[in-house]
Amino acid sequence: MDWKDKHLWPRILAIKGAVIFLVFTSVAAAHYPGYSFWHNYLSDLGKERASAPFFNIGVILTGITMLALFGILAARKSPVSLRVPVVAACIASIGLVGVGVYPSTMPLEHTISALSFFAFMGAAVILFSKAYWEEGSRGLALFGAAAFAVDMLSITQSSTDLGPGLQKVAVAMLLVFTLLFVHCLPQRFNPSQPREEKPCGTMGE
Repeated sequence: MDWKDKHLWPRILAIKGAVIFLVFTSVAAAHYPGYSFWHNYLSDLGKERASAPFFNIGVILTGITMLALFGILAARKSPVSLRVPVVAACIASIGLVGVGVYPSTMPLEHTISALSFFAFMGAAVILFSKAYWEEGSRGLALFGAAAFAVDMLSITQSSTDLGPGLQKVAVAMLLVFTLLFVHCLPQRFNPSQPREEKPCGTMGE
């Protein structure tokens, strides 16, 4: 492990955030009697007495980890096309912390926090995807566009029967995109470096 690699800590933080979220959410779901993937929202885990401590602490820690990750990137020199989505991702991270601080038993604060996370993270993903497309990383760009579409759909369908399932698919896709994004950081945040002949995330030969 190269501790001098300036992209190491963002990658560690991304993996740490994903592990924290998955572990704490899984434990919370195990403590929620009859929890359903298709009929219960993730936020339901934050109001059930047995599951709430695990879920709320988990999303707070995940949000803090994400904020540290994107905060590191925000402090670096990068093109404006990357600075804007990084700032949006920082705001989304704060929103995620708010989801845990204000569980769904506090509907107004919780809704604002949740919408902040999904809206700003969606904006960050589609802007990152635009940058990927322009640099030739079409695979990552298309996955990001798909994640953005599902994210927006989960917001617009939140009051329907499709809402709970779409929410989880959206979260999963945003999480995967974040991990892929961090994996492909060198070319994105080193504009002075020569471009690779085959950009990260390129489809085909």
